[in-house]
Amino acid sequence: MTVALVGNPNCGKSTLFNVLTGSRETTGNRAGVTFAVKESPLKSEAVSATVADLPGLYSLTSDLREEREAKKFLTSGRVDVVLNIIDASNLERGLFLTLQLLSVFPRVIVALNMMDEARRDGTVIRIDELSRELGVPVVPISAAKKEGIRELMAAISHSGNGKKPFLTDETCAQEAARIAGKCAVYPPGVGVATDRIDRVLCRPIIGIPLFFLLLFFTFSLAFSSIGKGVQTFLVSLTDSLASLCIGFLSSRGVNAYLLYLLEKGVFGGVSAVLSFLPQTVTLFFLLELMEESGYTARASYVMDRVMRAVGLSGKAFVPVIIGFGCTVPAVMACETLDAAEHKRILYSLPFISCSARFPVILLFSSLFPQKIAPFMAFFLYFAGILVFILSCLLFSRKKEPPPSVVMELPRFRVPAIRNVFRTVSREILHFLSRSGSIVFLSSLLVTALTTLTPRLTHAGSAEESLLSLFGKILSPVTVPLGFSDYRLTGALLSGFFAKESIVAAVGVLFENGLTLPTPTAFSFSLFSVLYLPCAATVSAWRSFLTRKEIAFGVFRSFLIAYLFTFAVSGIVFLF
Repeated sequence: MTVALVGNPNCGKSTLFNVLTGSRETTGNRAGVTFAVKESPLKSEAVSATVADLPGLYSLTSDLREEREAKKFLTSGRVDVVLNIIDASNLERGLFLTLQLLSVFPRVIVALNMMDEARRDGTVIRIDELSRELGVPVVPISAAKKEGIRELMAAISHSGNGKKPFLTDETCAQEAARIAGKCAVYPPGVGVATDRIDRVLCRPIIGIPLFFLLLFFTFSLAFSSIGKGVQTFLVSLTDSLASLCIGFLSSRGVNAYLLYLLEKGVFGGVSAVLSFLPQTVTLFFLLELMEESGYTARASYVMDRVMRAVGLSGKAFVPVIIGFGCTVPAVMACETLDAAEHKRILYSLPFISCSARFPVILLFSSLFPQKIAPFMAFFLYFAGILVFILSCLLFSRKKEPPPSVVMELPRFRVPAIRNVFRTVSREILHFLSRSGSIVFLSSLLVTALTTLTPRLTHAGSAEESLLSLFGKILSPVTVPLGFSDYRLTGALLSGFFAKESIVAAVGVLFENGLTLPTPTAFSFSLFSVLYLPCAATVSAWRSFLTRKEIAFGVFRSFLIAYLFTFAVSGIVFLF
Protein backbone atom coordinates (compact mmCIF):
# COMPACT_ATOMS: atom_id res chain seq x y z
CA MET A 1 0.00 0.00 0.00
CA THR A 2 0.95 3.65 -0.29
CA VAL A 3 1.15 5.81 2.83
CA ALA A 4 1.09 9.58 2.18
CA LEU A 5 2.67 11.90 4.75
CA VAL A 6 0.49 15.01 4.84
CA GLY A 7 0.73 18.07 7.06
CA ASN A 8 1.45 21.76 7.38
CA PRO A 9 4.88 23.07 6.36
CA ASN A 10 7.50 22.64 9.06
CA CYS A 11 5.60 19.97 11.01
CA GLY A 12 8.39 17.39 10.67
CA LYS A 13 7.20 15.37 7.65
CA SER A 14 10.63 14.94 6.08
CA THR A 15 12.23 13.99 9.41
CA LEU A 16 9.54 11.32 9.92
CA PHE A 17 9.98 10.19 6.29
CA ASN A 18 13.69 9.59 6.94
CA VAL A 19 12.90 7.63 10.13
CA LEU A 20 10.25 5.45 8.48
CA THR A 21 12.22 4.70 5.32
CA GLY A 22 15.86 5.03 6.35
CA SER A 23 16.30 7.77 3.75
CA ARG A 24 18.55 10.81 4.11
CA GLU A 25 16.39 13.48 2.55
CA THR A 26 16.97 17.14 3.38
CA THR A 27 15.20 18.38 6.51
CA GLY A 28 14.97 21.88 7.90
CA ASN A 29 13.16 24.33 10.13
CA ARG A 30 11.50 26.29 7.36
CA ALA A 31 8.67 25.86 4.89
CA GLY A 32 9.59 24.79 1.36
CA VAL A 33 12.22 22.17 2.21
CA THR A 34 10.06 19.57 0.44
CA PHE A 35 8.94 20.91 -2.94
CA ALA A 36 8.19 17.63 -4.75
CA VAL A 37 6.75 14.24 -3.83
CA LYS A 38 9.43 11.81 -2.62
CA GLU A 39 8.75 8.07 -2.34
CA SER A 40 10.63 5.25 -0.62
CA PRO A 41 9.81 1.78 0.81
CA LEU A 42 8.75 1.59 4.45
CA LYS A 43 11.53 0.11 6.59
CA SER A 44 9.46 -2.60 8.27
CA GLU A 45 9.29 -6.40 8.12
CA ALA A 46 5.67 -6.46 9.31
CA VAL A 47 4.22 -3.98 6.80
CA SER A 48 4.90 -3.78 3.06
CA ALA A 49 4.28 -0.19 1.98
CA THR A 50 5.62 2.78 0.06
CA VAL A 51 5.86 6.04 1.96
CA ALA A 52 5.36 9.31 0.06
CA ASP A 53 6.58 12.61 1.54
CA LEU A 54 4.34 15.39 0.18
CA PRO A 55 5.00 19.15 0.14
CA GLY A 56 3.42 20.97 3.06
CA LEU A 57 -0.09 22.35 2.70
CA TYR A 58 -2.47 24.22 4.97
CA SER A 59 -5.76 23.36 3.33
CA LEU A 60 -7.29 21.18 0.60
CA THR A 61 -9.22 24.19 -0.70
CA SER A 62 -6.36 26.66 -1.16
CA ASP A 63 -4.67 27.12 -4.53
CA LEU A 64 -1.07 27.94 -3.68
CA ARG A 65 1.22 26.50 -6.35
CA GLU A 66 3.38 24.46 -3.98
CA GLU A 67 0.25 22.82 -2.56
CA ARG A 68 -1.01 21.67 -5.96
CA GLU A 69 1.69 18.98 -6.16
CA ALA A 70 0.51 17.51 -2.85
CA LYS A 71 -3.19 17.64 -3.83
CA LYS A 72 -2.41 16.13 -7.25
CA PHE A 73 -0.84 13.11 -5.55
CA LEU A 74 -3.66 12.82 -3.00
CA THR A 75 -6.28 12.72 -5.77
CA SER A 76 -4.32 10.32 -8.00
CA GLY A 77 -6.04 7.25 -6.55
CA ARG A 78 -2.75 5.75 -5.33
CA VAL A 79 -3.11 6.73 -1.67
CA ASP A 80 -4.27 3.94 0.67
CA VAL A 81 -3.46 5.53 4.04
CA VAL A 82 -3.06 9.21 4.91
CA LEU A 83 -0.60 9.79 7.75
CA ASN A 84 -1.42 13.29 8.94
CA ILE A 85 1.41 14.92 10.92
CA ILE A 86 0.44 17.70 13.34
CA ASP A 87 2.77 19.97 15.30
CA ALA A 88 1.74 19.37 18.93
CA SER A 89 2.58 22.98 19.80
CA ASN A 90 0.02 24.27 17.28
CA LEU A 91 -2.83 21.79 17.49
CA GLU A 92 -5.65 24.05 16.29
CA ARG A 93 -3.98 24.98 13.01
CA GLY A 94 -3.07 21.37 12.27
CA LEU A 95 -6.61 20.15 12.98
CA PHE A 96 -8.01 22.40 10.24
CA LEU A 97 -6.31 20.23 7.61
CA THR A 98 -7.08 17.03 9.55
CA LEU A 99 -10.83 17.64 9.43
CA GLN A 100 -10.65 18.22 5.69
CA LEU A 101 -8.67 15.01 5.18
CA LEU A 102 -11.22 13.05 7.22
CA SER A 103 -13.98 14.18 4.85
CA VAL A 104 -12.15 12.78 1.82
CA PHE A 105 -10.14 9.71 2.88
CA PRO A 106 -11.47 6.62 4.67
CA ARG A 107 -8.12 5.69 6.26
CA VAL A 108 -6.42 8.47 8.22
CA ILE A 109 -3.90 8.28 11.06
CA VAL A 110 -2.86 11.33 13.06
CA ALA A 111 0.77 11.53 14.23
CA LEU A 112 1.11 14.19 16.92
CA ASN A 113 4.72 15.23 16.38
CA MET A 114 7.16 17.20 18.57
CA MET A 115 5.60 15.85 21.76
CA ASP A 116 8.98 16.18 23.49
CA GLU A 117 8.84 19.96 23.01
CA ALA A 118 5.20 20.07 24.12
CA ARG A 119 6.04 18.22 27.33
CA ARG A 120 9.01 20.50 27.96
CA ASP A 121 6.73 23.54 27.63
CA GLY A 122 4.22 22.04 30.06
CA THR A 123 1.58 21.48 27.38
CA VAL A 124 -0.96 18.74 28.16
CA ILE A 125 -2.76 17.02 25.26
CA ARG A 126 -5.42 14.43 26.06
CA ILE A 127 -4.57 11.87 23.37
CA ASP A 128 -7.51 9.50 24.02
CA GLU A 129 -10.05 12.32 23.98
CA LEU A 130 -8.55 13.75 20.80
CA SER A 131 -8.77 10.31 19.17
CA ARG A 132 -12.46 10.01 20.16
CA GLU A 133 -13.26 13.46 18.77
CA LEU A 134 -11.62 12.68 15.44
CA GLY A 135 -12.63 9.02 15.28
CA VAL A 136 -9.15 7.95 14.12
CA PRO A 137 -5.95 6.69 15.81
CA VAL A 138 -3.83 9.50 17.29
CA VAL A 139 -0.21 8.52 18.01
CA PRO A 140 2.07 10.87 20.02
CA ILE A 141 5.58 10.86 18.53
CA SER A 142 8.85 12.76 18.32
CA ALA A 143 10.32 12.09 14.88
CA ALA A 144 13.58 13.85 15.76
CA LYS A 145 14.12 11.57 18.78
CA LYS A 146 12.47 8.49 17.21
CA GLU A 147 9.88 8.27 19.99
CA GLY A 148 6.55 6.50 19.31
CA ILE A 149 7.67 5.09 15.94
CA ARG A 150 6.85 1.48 16.85
CA GLU A 151 3.31 2.46 17.88
CA LEU A 152 2.95 4.46 14.66
CA MET A 153 3.99 1.42 12.59
CA ALA A 154 1.35 -0.66 14.35
CA ALA A 155 -1.30 1.99 13.66
CA ILE A 156 -0.41 2.01 9.95
CA SER A 157 -0.95 -1.74 9.68
CA HIS A 158 -4.32 -1.68 11.50
CA SER A 159 -5.81 1.64 10.37
CA GLY A 160 -9.42 1.85 9.22
CA ASN A 161 -12.31 4.27 9.67
CA GLY A 162 -15.23 5.84 7.84
CA LYS A 163 -15.24 9.25 6.20
CA LYS A 164 -16.60 12.32 8.01
CA PRO A 165 -19.07 14.81 6.48
CA PHE A 166 -17.45 17.61 4.49
CA LEU A 167 -17.21 20.94 6.34
CA THR A 168 -16.90 24.45 4.91
CA ASP A 169 -13.74 26.38 5.69
CA GLU A 170 -15.53 28.51 8.29
CA THR A 171 -17.17 25.52 10.00
CA CYS A 172 -13.90 23.58 9.79
CA ALA A 173 -12.03 26.40 11.55
CA GLN A 174 -14.67 26.55 14.29
CA GLU A 175 -14.57 22.79 14.81
CA ALA A 176 -10.75 22.77 14.93
CA ALA A 177 -10.82 25.50 17.59
CA ARG A 178 -13.42 23.58 19.62
CA ILE A 179 -11.50 20.29 19.57
CA ALA A 180 -8.17 21.97 20.35
CA GLY A 181 -9.72 23.87 23.26
CA LYS A 182 -11.20 20.67 24.64
CA CYS A 183 -8.20 18.37 24.22
CA ALA A 184 -5.17 20.60 24.84
CA VAL A 185 -4.06 22.81 27.72
CA TYR A 186 -1.26 25.24 26.96
CA PRO A 187 0.53 26.97 29.85
CA PRO A 188 0.64 30.78 29.79
CA GLY A 189 3.69 32.35 28.18
CA VAL A 190 4.39 29.63 25.59
CA GLY A 191 6.10 31.20 22.60
CA VAL A 192 6.38 34.65 24.18
CA ALA A 193 10.20 34.63 24.10
CA THR A 194 10.21 33.66 20.40
CA ASP A 195 7.70 36.41 19.62
CA ARG A 196 9.85 39.00 21.37
CA ILE A 197 12.96 37.91 19.47
CA ASP A 198 11.04 37.93 16.18
CA ARG A 199 9.88 41.51 16.75
CA VAL A 200 13.55 42.46 16.58
CA LEU A 201 14.96 39.97 14.05
CA CYS A 202 12.13 40.39 11.55
CA ARG A 203 12.57 44.13 11.18
CA PRO A 204 14.34 44.72 7.86
CA ILE A 205 16.53 47.44 9.33
CA ILE A 206 17.96 44.86 11.75
CA GLY A 207 17.32 41.52 10.04
CA ILE A 208 19.00 42.24 6.69
CA PRO A 209 22.31 43.58 8.13
CA LEU A 210 22.31 40.72 10.65
CA PHE A 211 21.93 38.18 7.84
CA PHE A 212 24.99 39.51 6.02
CA LEU A 213 26.91 39.89 9.29
CA LEU A 214 26.38 36.19 10.03
CA LEU A 215 27.57 35.31 6.52
CA PHE A 216 30.72 37.37 7.07
CA PHE A 217 31.30 35.69 10.45
CA THR A 218 31.00 32.32 8.70
CA PHE A 219 33.74 33.23 6.20
CA SER A 220 35.95 34.71 8.92
CA LEU A 221 35.81 31.43 10.82
CA ALA A 222 36.43 29.43 7.63
CA PHE A 223 39.61 31.44 7.01
CA SER A 224 40.79 31.22 10.62
CA SER A 225 44.26 29.93 11.48
CA ILE A 226 42.79 26.52 12.45
CA GLY A 227 41.41 25.97 8.96
CA LYS A 228 44.65 27.16 7.41
CA GLY A 229 46.65 24.77 9.58
CA VAL A 230 44.54 21.75 8.59
CA GLN A 231 44.71 22.87 4.95
CA THR A 232 48.53 23.07 5.04
CA PHE A 233 48.74 19.62 6.64
CA LEU A 234 46.49 17.98 4.02
CA VAL A 235 48.35 19.58 1.11
CA SER A 236 51.74 18.55 2.57
CA LEU A 237 50.49 15.01 3.08
CA THR A 238 49.29 14.80 -0.53
CA ASP A 239 52.56 16.22 -1.86
CA SER A 240 54.55 13.68 0.18
CA LEU A 241 52.46 10.80 -1.13
CA ALA A 242 52.86 12.14 -4.67
CA SER A 243 56.65 12.28 -4.34
CA LEU A 244 56.80 8.72 -3.00
CA CYS A 245 54.52 7.39 -5.72
CA ILE A 246 56.29 9.24 -8.56
CA GLY A 247 59.69 8.16 -7.27
CA PHE A 248 58.62 4.52 -7.04
CA LEU A 249 57.09 4.46 -10.54
CA SER A 250 60.06 6.33 -12.01
CA SER A 251 62.43 3.69 -10.65
CA ARG A 252 60.32 1.07 -12.40
CA GLY A 253 60.80 2.79 -15.77
CA VAL A 254 57.29 4.21 -16.25
CA ASN A 255 56.91 6.63 -19.20
CA ALA A 256 57.80 10.23 -18.30
CA TYR A 257 54.62 11.62 -19.89
CA LEU A 258 52.44 9.29 -17.81
CA LEU A 259 54.34 10.34 -14.69
CA TYR A 260 53.67 13.99 -15.55
CA LEU A 261 49.95 13.27 -15.98
CA LEU A 262 49.91 11.43 -12.68
CA GLU A 263 51.75 14.17 -10.79
CA LYS A 264 49.94 17.20 -12.23
CA GLY A 265 46.60 15.67 -13.16
CA VAL A 266 45.86 13.06 -10.50
CA PHE A 267 47.74 14.26 -7.40
CA GLY A 268 47.27 17.90 -8.38
CA GLY A 269 43.51 17.41 -8.49
CA VAL A 270 43.42 15.51 -5.20
CA SER A 271 45.51 18.21 -3.52
CA ALA A 272 43.21 20.93 -4.85
CA VAL A 273 40.12 19.22 -3.41
CA LEU A 274 41.65 18.45 0.00
CA SER A 275 43.01 21.97 0.36
CA PHE A 276 39.45 23.33 0.47
CA LEU A 277 38.01 20.65 2.75
CA PRO A 278 38.52 22.42 6.13
CA GLN A 279 36.84 25.64 4.97
CA THR A 280 34.04 23.71 3.27
CA VAL A 281 33.29 21.71 6.45
CA THR A 282 33.21 24.95 8.46
CA LEU A 283 30.86 26.63 5.98
CA PHE A 284 28.40 23.73 5.83
CA PHE A 285 28.45 23.27 9.62
CA LEU A 286 27.64 26.91 10.41
CA LEU A 287 24.95 27.15 7.73
CA GLU A 288 23.31 23.98 9.07
CA LEU A 289 23.35 25.40 12.61
CA MET A 290 21.39 28.41 11.31
CA GLU A 291 18.95 26.04 9.57
CA GLU A 292 18.41 23.78 12.58
CA SER A 293 17.95 26.69 14.99
CA GLY A 294 15.15 28.19 12.89
CA TYR A 295 17.09 31.30 11.86
CA THR A 296 17.04 30.50 8.12
CA ALA A 297 13.25 30.87 8.09
CA ARG A 298 13.65 34.34 9.62
CA ALA A 299 16.19 35.22 6.93
CA SER A 300 13.64 34.15 4.30
CA TYR A 301 10.97 36.31 5.92
CA VAL A 302 13.23 39.35 6.19
CA MET A 303 14.33 38.98 2.57
CA ASP A 304 10.69 38.78 1.44
CA ARG A 305 10.54 42.57 1.09
CA VAL A 306 13.73 42.56 -0.98
CA MET A 307 12.40 39.76 -3.19
CA ARG A 308 9.09 41.54 -3.77
CA ALA A 309 10.96 44.70 -4.71
CA VAL A 310 12.50 42.83 -7.67
CA GLY A 311 9.21 41.30 -8.77
CA LEU A 312 9.43 37.97 -6.94
CA SER A 313 7.42 36.55 -4.08
CA GLY A 314 9.06 35.74 -0.76
CA LYS A 315 8.86 32.01 -1.48
CA ALA A 316 11.32 32.55 -4.34
CA PHE A 317 13.94 32.93 -1.61
CA VAL A 318 13.72 29.14 -1.10
CA PRO A 319 15.37 28.39 -4.50
CA VAL A 320 17.90 31.11 -3.67
CA ILE A 321 18.82 29.36 -0.41
CA ILE A 322 19.04 26.02 -2.22
CA GLY A 323 21.18 27.77 -4.86
CA PHE A 324 23.91 28.37 -2.29
CA GLY A 325 24.25 24.58 -2.24
CA CYS A 326 23.75 23.77 -5.92
CA THR A 327 22.04 25.62 -8.77
CA VAL A 328 20.54 22.47 -10.32
CA PRO A 329 18.13 21.57 -7.46
CA ALA A 330 17.47 25.31 -7.07
CA VAL A 331 16.28 25.40 -10.68
CA MET A 332 14.07 22.35 -10.09
CA ALA A 333 12.63 24.00 -6.96
CA CYS A 334 11.27 26.76 -9.20
CA GLU A 335 8.52 24.34 -10.22
CA THR A 336 6.55 25.45 -7.15
CA LEU A 337 6.69 29.15 -8.12
CA ASP A 338 4.08 31.07 -10.04
CA ALA A 339 4.51 30.93 -13.83
CA ALA A 340 5.00 34.72 -13.94
CA GLU A 341 8.17 34.33 -11.85
CA HIS A 342 9.78 31.49 -13.80
CA LYS A 343 12.01 33.25 -16.32
CA ARG A 344 13.00 36.03 -13.95
CA ILE A 345 14.23 33.58 -11.31
CA LEU A 346 15.63 30.99 -13.75
CA TYR A 347 17.78 33.53 -15.60
CA SER A 348 19.01 35.01 -12.30
CA LEU A 349 19.74 31.92 -10.18
CA PRO A 350 23.12 31.12 -11.85
CA PHE A 351 24.57 34.29 -10.29
CA ILE A 352 24.12 32.88 -6.78
CA SER A 353 27.44 31.39 -5.65
CA CYS A 354 26.88 27.64 -5.26
CA SER A 355 29.13 25.26 -3.35
CA ALA A 356 30.95 24.42 -6.61
CA ARG A 357 32.24 27.98 -6.66
CA PHE A 358 33.41 27.80 -3.07
CA PRO A 359 36.79 26.29 -4.07
CA VAL A 360 37.15 29.07 -6.67
CA ILE A 361 36.35 31.73 -4.07
CA LEU A 362 38.81 30.18 -1.61
CA LEU A 363 41.53 29.98 -4.26
CA PHE A 364 41.32 33.61 -5.29
CA SER A 365 40.69 34.95 -1.80
CA SER A 366 43.93 33.28 -0.73
CA LEU A 367 45.80 35.57 -3.14
CA PHE A 368 45.11 38.42 -0.75
CA PRO A 369 46.62 38.88 2.74
CA GLN A 370 45.01 36.69 5.41
CA LYS A 371 43.35 39.70 7.07
CA ILE A 372 41.70 40.66 3.78
CA ALA A 373 40.83 37.13 2.60
CA PRO A 374 37.53 36.85 4.58
CA PHE A 375 36.42 40.25 3.24
CA MET A 376 37.22 39.15 -0.31
CA ALA A 377 35.36 35.84 0.10
CA PHE A 378 32.37 37.65 1.58
CA PHE A 379 32.42 40.21 -1.23
CA LEU A 380 32.39 37.51 -3.91
CA TYR A 381 29.38 35.86 -2.28
CA PHE A 382 27.71 39.22 -1.78
CA ALA A 383 28.42 40.14 -5.43
CA GLY A 384 26.50 37.04 -6.50
CA ILE A 385 23.48 38.15 -4.47
CA LEU A 386 23.78 41.71 -5.77
CA VAL A 387 23.97 40.62 -9.42
CA PHE A 388 21.06 38.22 -8.80
CA ILE A 389 18.97 41.22 -7.67
CA LEU A 390 20.24 43.30 -10.59
CA SER A 391 19.35 40.53 -13.03
CA CYS A 392 15.81 40.34 -11.64
CA LEU A 393 15.41 44.12 -12.00
CA LEU A 394 16.69 44.04 -15.58
CA PHE A 395 14.20 41.39 -16.61
CA SER A 396 11.90 43.18 -19.07
CA ARG A 397 8.32 42.44 -18.18
CA LYS A 398 5.19 44.43 -17.46
CA LYS A 399 4.99 45.54 -13.87
CA GLU A 400 2.70 43.23 -11.98
CA PRO A 401 2.46 42.49 -8.24
CA PRO A 402 4.32 39.38 -7.07
CA PRO A 403 2.14 36.40 -6.10
CA SER A 404 1.00 36.18 -2.49
CA VAL A 405 2.83 33.81 -0.17
CA VAL A 406 2.24 32.13 3.18
CA MET A 407 5.46 31.92 5.19
CA GLU A 408 6.02 29.90 8.35
CA LEU A 409 8.21 31.06 11.23
CA PRO A 410 9.02 28.02 13.39
CA ARG A 411 9.99 28.21 17.02
CA PHE A 412 13.65 28.70 17.82
CA ARG A 413 15.21 25.37 18.75
CA VAL A 414 18.54 24.21 20.09
CA PRO A 415 20.12 22.53 17.04
CA ALA A 416 20.09 18.74 17.21
CA ILE A 417 23.79 17.96 16.85
CA ARG A 418 23.03 14.50 15.44
CA ASN A 419 20.98 16.05 12.63
CA VAL A 420 23.63 18.70 12.03
CA PHE A 421 26.44 16.16 11.70
CA ARG A 422 24.29 13.88 9.54
CA THR A 423 23.45 16.70 7.13
CA VAL A 424 27.00 18.08 7.08
CA SER A 425 28.47 14.62 6.46
CA ARG A 426 26.03 14.12 3.58
CA GLU A 427 26.95 17.48 2.08
CA ILE A 428 30.68 16.82 2.48
CA LEU A 429 30.41 13.40 0.86
CA HIS A 430 28.45 14.98 -1.98
CA PHE A 431 31.07 17.72 -2.26
CA LEU A 432 33.94 15.21 -2.33
CA SER A 433 32.24 12.85 -4.77
CA ARG A 434 31.09 15.57 -7.15
CA SER A 435 33.87 18.13 -6.80
CA GLY A 436 36.52 15.45 -6.35
CA SER A 437 35.58 13.58 -9.49
CA ILE A 438 35.13 16.76 -11.53
CA VAL A 439 38.38 18.36 -10.38
CA PHE A 440 40.20 15.04 -10.85
CA LEU A 441 38.94 14.60 -14.43
CA SER A 442 39.44 18.30 -15.18
CA SER A 443 43.03 18.11 -13.96
CA LEU A 444 43.70 15.22 -16.33
CA LEU A 445 41.97 17.00 -19.23
CA VAL A 446 43.69 20.34 -18.66
CA THR A 447 47.04 18.59 -18.23
CA ALA A 448 46.49 16.80 -21.54
CA LEU A 449 45.50 20.04 -23.29
CA THR A 450 48.62 21.78 -21.99
CA THR A 451 50.92 19.01 -23.22
CA LEU A 452 49.43 18.49 -26.70
CA THR A 453 49.79 20.76 -29.73
CA PRO A 454 46.96 21.42 -32.24
CA ARG A 455 48.49 18.57 -34.29
CA LEU A 456 48.19 16.28 -31.24
CA THR A 457 51.95 15.99 -30.84
CA HIS A 458 53.84 16.55 -27.59
CA ALA A 459 54.13 20.26 -26.77
CA GLY A 460 57.56 21.50 -25.81
CA SER A 461 55.99 24.16 -23.57
CA ALA A 462 52.56 25.37 -22.47
CA GLU A 463 52.86 28.18 -25.04
CA GLU A 464 52.55 25.63 -27.87
CA SER A 465 49.61 23.72 -26.36
CA LEU A 466 45.96 23.43 -27.39
CA LEU A 467 44.77 25.25 -24.29
CA SER A 468 47.16 28.09 -25.05
CA LEU A 469 45.66 28.35 -28.56
CA PHE A 470 42.08 28.51 -27.24
CA GLY A 471 43.08 30.97 -24.56
CA LYS A 472 44.87 33.28 -26.98
CA ILE A 473 41.90 33.32 -29.36
CA LEU A 474 39.55 34.45 -26.58
CA SER A 475 41.94 36.60 -24.52
CA PRO A 476 41.16 39.85 -26.45
CA VAL A 477 37.63 39.62 -25.07
CA THR A 478 38.90 39.78 -21.50
CA VAL A 479 41.44 42.60 -22.01
CA PRO A 480 38.89 45.32 -21.05
CA LEU A 481 38.32 43.45 -17.77
CA GLY A 482 41.97 43.80 -16.81
CA PHE A 483 43.43 40.40 -17.62
CA SER A 484 44.72 38.95 -20.89
CA ASP A 485 46.88 36.02 -19.78
CA TYR A 486 45.86 33.09 -21.99
CA ARG A 487 46.18 30.78 -18.98
CA LEU A 488 43.41 32.64 -17.16
CA THR A 489 41.20 32.58 -20.24
CA GLY A 490 41.86 28.86 -20.62
CA ALA A 491 40.83 28.29 -17.00
CA LEU A 492 37.55 30.11 -17.70
CA LEU A 493 36.89 27.80 -20.65
CA SER A 494 37.13 24.74 -18.41
CA GLY A 495 34.82 26.39 -15.86
CA PHE A 496 31.79 26.10 -18.13
CA PHE A 497 31.71 22.35 -17.60
CA ALA A 498 31.96 22.76 -13.83
CA LYS A 499 33.09 25.73 -11.77
CA GLU A 500 35.48 23.55 -9.76
CA SER A 501 37.41 22.95 -12.98
CA ILE A 502 38.82 26.47 -12.75
CA VAL A 503 40.80 25.39 -9.69
CA ALA A 504 42.21 22.38 -11.52
CA ALA A 505 43.04 24.44 -14.61
CA VAL A 506 44.85 27.11 -12.59
CA GLY A 507 46.79 24.43 -10.69
CA VAL A 508 48.03 22.88 -13.94
CA LEU A 509 48.61 26.08 -15.93
CA PHE A 510 50.49 27.93 -13.17
CA GLU A 511 53.09 25.32 -12.27
CA ASN A 512 54.96 27.63 -9.90
CA GLY A 513 51.85 28.82 -8.11
CA LEU A 514 49.31 31.49 -8.97
CA THR A 515 50.47 35.05 -8.32
CA LEU A 516 48.59 37.98 -9.80
CA PRO A 517 48.59 41.75 -9.30
CA THR A 518 45.83 42.71 -6.88
CA PRO A 519 43.58 44.46 -9.46
CA THR A 520 43.92 41.52 -11.86
CA ALA A 521 43.19 39.02 -9.11
CA PHE A 522 40.13 41.02 -8.11
CA SER A 523 38.78 41.30 -11.66
CA PHE A 524 39.39 37.68 -12.59
CA SER A 525 37.94 36.26 -9.36
CA LEU A 526 34.80 38.41 -9.71
CA PHE A 527 34.24 37.42 -13.34
CA SER A 528 34.97 33.73 -12.73
CA VAL A 529 32.17 33.37 -10.14
CA LEU A 530 29.61 35.19 -12.31
CA TYR A 531 30.34 34.69 -16.00
CA LEU A 532 28.30 31.63 -17.10
CA PRO A 533 25.95 28.99 -15.71
CA CYS A 534 27.56 25.56 -15.64
CA ALA A 535 26.61 22.85 -18.12
CA ALA A 536 24.46 21.03 -15.53
CA THR A 537 22.41 24.19 -14.91
CA VAL A 538 21.89 24.70 -18.63
CA SER A 539 20.66 21.11 -18.81
CA ALA A 540 18.26 21.71 -15.89
CA TRP A 541 16.84 24.75 -17.72
CA ARG A 542 15.47 22.39 -20.36
CA SER A 543 12.61 21.48 -18.01
CA PHE A 544 11.30 25.06 -18.22
CA LEU A 545 12.80 26.83 -21.26
CA THR A 546 13.01 26.33 -25.02
CA ARG A 547 16.35 26.09 -26.83
CA LYS A 548 16.18 29.73 -27.92
CA GLU A 549 15.38 30.83 -24.37
CA ILE A 550 18.29 28.76 -23.06
CA ALA A 551 20.68 30.34 -25.60
CA PHE A 552 19.39 33.77 -24.63
CA GLY A 553 19.84 32.94 -20.93
CA VAL A 554 23.48 31.91 -21.44
CA PHE A 555 24.27 35.03 -23.46
CA ARG A 556 22.42 37.22 -20.96
CA SER A 557 24.39 35.75 -18.04
CA PHE A 558 27.70 36.39 -19.80
CA LEU A 559 26.78 39.95 -20.76
CA ILE A 560 25.57 40.95 -17.28
CA ALA A 561 28.65 39.40 -15.63
CA TYR A 562 30.94 41.10 -18.17
CA LEU A 563 29.44 44.57 -17.73
CA PHE A 564 29.25 44.25 -13.93
CA THR A 565 32.90 43.12 -13.70
CA PHE A 566 33.98 45.89 -16.09
CA ALA A 567 32.22 48.55 -14.02
CA VAL A 568 33.30 47.33 -10.58
CA SER A 569 36.87 46.55 -11.64
CA GLY A 570 37.14 49.96 -13.25
CA ILE A 571 36.37 51.56 -9.90
CA VAL A 572 38.94 49.31 -8.19
CA PHE A 573 41.62 50.13 -10.81
CA LEU A 574 41.14 53.83 -10.06
CA PHE A 575 42.25 53.24 -6.50
